Amino acid sequence: MSIIHIQSELEHKSLYRRADFINDYNFEEDTDNQAYFLSFVKSFELTDNDWYNTTVIDLANLLAIKDIHLLRKFASYLNTKIDFLTRLMIIDYLKQTYDLYPPYTIDYKSIIEKEVTRKYNRSIVKINSLAALIHLFPKEKNNYYHLLKKHLNNCNDYRAHTRLYSSINNGVANTLTNREIAELILITKSKPFGNSKAIKESISEL
Repeated sequence: MSIIHIQSELEHKSLYRRADFINDYNFEEDTDNQAYFLSFVKSFELTDNDWYNTTVIDLANLLAIKDIHLLRKFASYLNTKIDFLTRLMIIDYLKQTYDLYPPYTIDYKSIIEKEVTRKYNRSIVKINSLAALIHLFPKEKNNYYHLLKKHLNNCNDYRAHTRLYSSINNGVANTLTNREIAELILITKSKPFGNSKAIKESISEL
């Protein structure tokens, strides 16, 4: 696909059309236009379209973009009124790019911990944040794991449970023991949706 066509889609006046293109296009295989993709993501600013916001931030995750200004910008968004899906994508970006930056580039720990204690955050955000903390700071796993079990036990949103097991499958399992994972699964199975197809599929991947 030509760069002119790609630009026309990513810079289209319709944010929904931009998001559709981002979701459909294979950015990783297009090695010729990586510089433009990086420039596009780095120039991103929050819009009033939550779907577009999450799509662009997810693209930053996909491309594993290393840029200190982008990192700080994304982190600053957590202190604004944003959709919970946008929060999830930003936390994912912080977790996935952690090893790309020197220690103490930003205070990852306090930034993500704040998402656990933020009063009006949904359970799915708090659970995802705790999974990220366990992954990034294994020496403090016990405290985070205790909170994780507490929030998971109080959470009746099946999406939070399936997302947790996706996180475990994508790295958190290296920090948790088999016994700890089994304890989390028992909590999930005790829920009304514990035997649903979505839960069974997410657990079967572990």
